[in-house]
Amino acid sequence: LSITQAHLLALAFAGSYVGSIYVSQHARLTYASNNSTERAHERVRQRDDSGVIRARLKAVAFSTTLSCLAVVEVAHVHSAGSFAYSMSLLGVNATWSTLLPSLIAPVLFAGPLYVAFLDGRLPIPSPVSRLVLLRNYVAAPITEEVAFRACILAVYHMAGASTKKKIFLTPLWFGLAHVHHGWEVYNRLGCTRVAAMNAALSAVFQTAYTTLFGFHCAFLFLRTGSIVPPIASHVFCNIMGLPGFASDL
Repeated sequence: LSITQAHLLALAFAGSYVGSIYVSQHARLTYASNNSTERAHERVRQRDDSGVIRARLKAVAFSTTLSCLAVVEVAHVHSAGSFAYSMSLLGVNATWSTLLPSLIAPVLFAGPLYVAFLDGRLPIPSPVSRLVLLRNYVAAPITEEVAFRACILAVYHMAGASTKKKIFLTPLWFGLAHVHHGWEVYNRLGCTRVAAMNAALSAVFQTAYTTLFGFHCAFLFLRTGSIVPPIASHVFCNIMGLPGFASDL
């Protein structure tokens, strides 16, 4: 497998994941302008609507499954690998040795956790629907880590990419996959010039911090050979959110 082929497969994995949520009409968001009628506002679909969440969960689950099957097929064709070899490439390995690496993210958040303790509050998600909780803390971390970490790292490994490339290059796919959220911000803020500026800043910021987080998860995956620590870190960071550096001073 060549590096170029690995790039193309990674593009396919990332593109299919993001693209899947736009294929179904039920998964796409709809917006209403300030001048829209009341009926138009009633037809607005937001990302936290139950119908949208269900449609998107089905879409990304299907896309992630296809990506995993593609890795299995590529491993069989290009590396003559067995099914067990394919599973090892995907990090399907949960042993006690993966427990301590899963605690790295909580350790990095020791400061915010201590501040929360002093304030007498816990980093518990605010009351939201069960579907939102399922998406944020179960489905999204699992499917994103499997698709963007396990599948993409697997093809770069078969292409003979260096460890440095696997840690610092592959997370760019994860970061770029979040650029489309800028379109949501632009529409939600009214499609104005100010909205465009806010959307651009939001997209750049989200791409940057998701890429940085990807460095961490790629390192965990490569050191442990398991997808469990990256998923655990993803879940924990989704619960905690971004650290509020200024508010904790």
